[in-house]
Amino acid sequence: LAPDATANLATIAIQAAATTSNPTLVATIANQAVSSAEKILAASPAAAVQVAATAVQAVNAQPVTQGAPQQSMQVATTAARIIVNPEAQRIAPQGVASIAVATVQIVSNPAVYQSSPQAAITVMDNSYKAASSQTVVAAVPAAAQTVTRELVQASQNGNLAQSNPANGPQVLRIISQDTTVTKPPADQANNQNNNQNNNQNNNQPIIPPFTPTTTSPT
Repeated sequence: LAPDATANLATIAIQAAATTSNPTLVATIANQAVSSAEKILAASPAAAVQVAATAVQAVNAQPVTQGAPQQSMQVATTAARIIVNPEAQRIAPQGVASIAVATVQIVSNPAVYQSSPQAAITVMDNSYKAASSQTVVAAVPAAAQTVTRELVQASQNGNLAQSNPANGPQVLRIISQDTTVTKPPADQANNQNNNQNNNQNNNQPIIPPFTPTTTSPT
């Protein structure tokens, strides 16, 4: 199948799985779909990002059950590899930004994180690099700050530290990387997180969900 046709079929499969309200099924189908997306990345970055965005949003919207953490981790891992691709960032920066935020949220779930802490750290690193790239920052200025805040929260999550005692330093090392964007320091981001508990809608930068467009295969 052509890349666009593959992307359309994968997107439809994810959307169909999401209607079942079965988190394990959603994670399984999303994992298969995002694996297909990675295979078409070179030929059609836009299509790959479309599928990856649909996959991570579907997984992120579901509660993580005992059977789904590993699948959810794999979805996030593959999606995070897709968004560090410069061509994907150039062609679909909005989708990349949406994926960056969602993947960090997925792997910050304690049930997912404990399935492979080092894979989670890699996902966080790739997502931060993607969100803070010049191309994505130019199109979605709030993306890097949103990912930074998610990472600060993850660095302070005691449940994650139980699975990986080095979690805090490892996550903060990601945030401290030299990038092209101006981001709040960790302590400032933490203060903003605390303030958002009572006024989240007013203070939290919002990354609009990526809305894939489905076209008829030719």
